[in-house]
Amino acid sequence: MTNKSLTPEAFISRYGTGVASVAERKQRARTTSAFLSHLGDALHNLDKAQFDTSDLATGAECLADAVQSEGAEQQVLLKRAGKCLRGLDDMCDEYMEMAA
Repeated sequence: MTNKSLTPEAFISRYGTGVASVAERKQRARTTSAFLSHLGDALHNLDKAQFDTSDLATGAECLADAVQSEGAEQQVLLKRAGKCLRGLDDMCDEYMEMAA
């Protein structure tokens, strides 16, 4: 997530499939509100499996705030969310390997 101008939808593209799997959803989210719901469920499942989700929770909160923001404020929040969610792909992969 290093693009100069991020969008909330970029997070769906990057993380949607893994998040849907960990959240035990049949389909990946198509909207940011659905993605945030899936992300909350995924964080819950990761937490139950004793993953450290503190950065991910902060990232989810920043993303939720970014959806409600515009302009420079939104970009700051999206960049922070991107930094906090960096390890999400790896956690999703590891979780799914454990569940298999």
